[in-house]
This record gives sequence, structure tokens and C-alpha cells, in this order.
Amino acid sequence: MANLFNNIAELKEDAPSVDLNTNTANIFPYVDDAAEAYVIPFISRAYYDELIVEAASLPVITGNNVKTFYLIRKALANFGLYDAFPFMSLKVGNAGASEQSNEETNPTRQWVYRDARRAYMQKADIALDAALKIMETTPANFATWTGSDEYADWSAYFFTSTAQFNKILSINNSRRTFQKLVPSIAMAEDRQIKPAIGVTLMAKLKANGGADAFKTETLRLLRRALAYYAMYYGSDDLILNIENDGITLVSHSDGIQSKTSADPNRLANWRLKIKGLADGYLAELKKYLDDNIENISEYKSDDASENLTPGYDIPDNTGSTASVML
Repeated sequence: MANLFNNIAELKEDAPSVDLNTNTANIFPYVDDAAEAYVIPFISRAYYDELIVEAASLPVITGNNVKTFYLIRKALANFGLYDAFPFMSLKVGNAGASEQSNEETNPTRQWVYRDARRAYMQKADIALDAALKIMETTPANFATWTGSDEYADWSAYFFTSTAQFNKILSINNSRRTFQKLVPSIAMAEDRQIKPAIGVTLMAKLKANGGADAFKTETLRLLRRALAYYAMYYGSDDLILNIENDGITLVSHSDGIQSKTSADPNRLANWRLKIKGLADGYLAELKKYLDDNIENISEYKSDDASENLTPGYDIPDNTGSTASVML
């Protein structure tokens, strides 16, 4: 599989610790795997393939790809080393697995190994997030990305950008966290928002947004409920780091340092708080729509105030405490 590096020297530009004598056959397979796991799901396969074409013409990078190419390549280099670390010193043959060593090198100490691997993931996350910020704020400049199935999967909902979501519920402006929450946003729209406001008003809001003052306020209240429901649903499936300044997606799992699961009671209380806020915002939305039903014809036409109620909530599974780090 082709990637964004033509040789080890280019890989070393983004990951200086790589030895120039490293054989590409020993490390590029991990770079390829990292692209599949960490990069393509966010930028789309079509746009990744476009960047591969750009890589073949280095040092010439064209058009709007100049900044994103180098940011995505830096992310890929660090993701690749993160994946390669556990295997680079191993050799598998007829006699089984063995660890390679020589007189001039010493095995990496575990704490150095652990901290280095975590640092690779953090540097990769920062670079990929920076690239996604450019793409998200100037989508017209990235037609290959916006025309992809991956983009369509998350751009069809009431939140179409990290900034919109982050204004309501802080995720530290992490675009990767936002995109990973998209399935939960879709679920919350289907199970909570659509039954509460009706399919006609929902379609109208998606097509025209805040066409008047009533719809603008409806959208504002709707997004508040939607953000908290999405986080409630998503927090049971994603590995999240929950801190005072926001919530972000956790990528690393180094295999050495033991991670203690979140306290079950604390996790359960946090999720109950998120669910309570979501329910409160949905009730506020419903009251606003009912109070202004004569001014919002789409809501009145579905008679959502009388006939529709939010979907059934799956009971909270407090046994899944390992999925959240507090």
C-alpha cells in the first residue's frame, strides 16, 4: 500500500527519532496500518488517495493541500511509530518469536517506552486535529473530502462542526472526539429529537435552518438537548478522558501501565447528570414549541405536541466503567 512517505528520510522529517538506516520494509507496513486505523476514517479514503498523489510529486504540493498535507503526514508518522513500537525489536521465524539485540544497543526501559509511545500518539492527535480544523472551517477548498461517503456520514446532522458542539458541551475543540460522537448524534436525533418535534419540522430545520426567529430559537434549544443526549449515548462506548476543562477521546493504550477503571459510582453519577441535563433541555424545547405552536406550522402539522414522545431509553449499563477514564 502506498502512503505519504517516499523514503525513510521523509519519515524522519516528521519523526526525528527514526534511524535513517531503517529499512522501509520494516516500518512502512505499520505506517500503512496506522493510516487505515487513525487517519482515513477522519479525512476519507478519497482524500487520502489524493494526498498520496501529492506525495509522489514532492516537493511540489498543489492548491489547498499544502498545509493539510504536511499536518496529516506528521500525524501519520507518529501514528505509525505508535503502532510499530511493540514489534520493531521482534523477529518471528521457524523457531518462534525472538527479540533482536546487539552489543551497541540496550533494550528500552519500560517507562521510557511507555512515555515515548504516548507522546507519539499525542503529537499525532494534535497534528490530525489541526488538519481537520483547516478542512472543517474551509470545506469548499476540499471537494474530494466533502464529496466522500465519510464526510456525508457526519455532515447530515444538526451538528456539522466541532465548534457548534463545543459551544454547548466542551470537548476541548477536538475534531476527532466530535467525529467519533457522530453515531451517537445520529442516534439521539432519531430516538429523541425526531419524536419530540416531528418529522416535518425536523426536515425543515435541516433544509433551511433558522429561517425566522421561532426556528432560530428552536434550533438553539434543540442543539442543547442533542449535545447532551449524544454524550450520554457515546460515553458508554468510547474511551473518553473527562476533566474539568472538557472531554476528549483517548487514543492510547500502552500495554504496560495499568489503568484503573473509573469508580462505578462516580461514573454512574456523571452519566446521570448528563442524562438529566439532556432531559431538561428537551423539556424546555418541547415547552417552547407548545407555547409557540401557532407560529411554527410544521410542528403543528405533525401534532407532535400530542402524539409524539421521545424514544425509549436503553437502561444505563453502569458495568461498562472501563470505557471512561476519570
